[in-house]
Amino acid sequence: MKINYDRLKFHITRNASVRLLGRDTAPLIISFLHRAFKENNRITISGDELISALSDYLYFLREHNGEDIYRGAAEVYLEKWANEGYIRKYHTSLSDIPVFELTPA
Repeated sequence: MKINYDRLKFHITRNASVRLLGRDTAPLIISFLHRAFKENNRITISGDELISALSDYLYFLREHNGEDIYRGAAEVYLEKWANEGYIRKYHTSLSDIPVFELTPA
């Protein structure tokens, strides 16, 4: 594969994985999604469970770092990450509670 300006520009602007690396919140996003999905060998996680896990993780990070970081609500972060293509949010016919899964990005 040949790397050139146009190819790099395309990936930097359109590839969710590449965009993620440039974000200030990349450590939060990557570490949490890895912990929630990969470490637990999960493909999908219910919205309630993922919101609870992220709330706990945000609390841990705030306490551990002794800083005023990541003050947003877990639900807001998850919605934003879904809109940015890092996770997929959908509803099953069995429940009104959303389900989340990692995207290939």
